[in-house]
Amino acid sequence: MIDRLMVKMVDNMIKADIISVDDKEAYVYAYTIVVEKILTLITIGITGVVLHRLVNIIIFLCIFMLLRRRTGGFHLETFGQCFIGTNLICISIEVCDFIWLKYMTLVIFLCMVSVAYILCVGTVNHPNLALSDIELMESRKRARIVVVLEALLTIVLCIVGVDRTITGYMAMGINICALLLFMSKIQSRMNK
Repeated sequence: MIDRLMVKMVDNMIKADIISVDDKEAYVYAYTIVVEKILTLITIGITGVVLHRLVNIIIFLCIFMLLRRRTGGFHLETFGQCFIGTNLICISIEVCDFIWLKYMTLVIFLCMVSVAYILCVGTVNHPNLALSDIELMESRKRARIVVVLEALLTIVLCIVGVDRTITGYMAMGINICALLLFMSKIQSRMNK
């Protein structure tokens, strides 16, 4: 449905001589990605408001998305699957925080394990990206820098006594990113 809407929009841009026909596919793809991300973020935001955890989920998303953009990881095949999966992850974290926040020592320990894993693996080269060796090396470097900075920020905030809910959501962002990276590695081995 989103694809068809974007095709119509891009066709109108072509008719108005804003873009060329040669660029149609790229524009449809780019606009579709943007609209899908916006829809996902709006839905997650609404869920955060309904569950009275908007600030927490924004913190989680900032940590998660900043790192995930650099590490890659497990991807579902369609927008619908990704939309449902992403929302289920966020809802699960929000709804279950009363459980996992009781075990912050474990959450932080898992965060340090996740950081170590991301430092070792860095980035997964998804077939759709097909990064060159140089691009992959650069992406791994950036992923390692981001995870170290996020981990240091989480640790410093823990030390200075910031509310553990905030540091917990930060740690969960790193943990989920590492989990999706691990799942991608398993998937790539199974496909070989």
